[in-house]
Amino acid sequence: MIPIKNAKEAEKMRQACRVASEILDRVVAIIRPGIMTKEVDETAAEMMQEAGVKSAFLGYRIGHRVYPGNICISLNDEVIHGIASQRRIQYGDIVKLDIGVIREGWIGDTATTVPVGIIDEQTER
Repeated sequence: MIPIKNAKEAEKMRQACRVASEILDRVVAIIRPGIMTKEVDETAAEMMQEAGVKSAFLGYRIGHRVYPGNICISLNDEVIHGIASQRRIQYGDIVKLDIGVIREGWIGDTATTVPVGIIDEQTER
């Protein structure tokens, strides 16, 4: 059964989603050739701290596995929910971003795909 939220709870959910969306927009703006995915993750963490929220992903446990990133970032044909690393984003890459935040106990989660420069038709499909 899905619990029904009251107006106050629904507004808190909206606020968490709004913050996640604002951070996602700011993260998209820093995507460029040459930046490491780890730098993107670290910058997102700084943005979350500035906004007074925490990552919904960092430390998330599934069994004995713990997610080590603040956001999920994948390049090209990698499966979504990738982990940031020393990989550098290149011109023509497709970057998939997923950002989740916790604000006052509520989670806001949003994602997008970002083409870096002009991508070829095959990649676009």
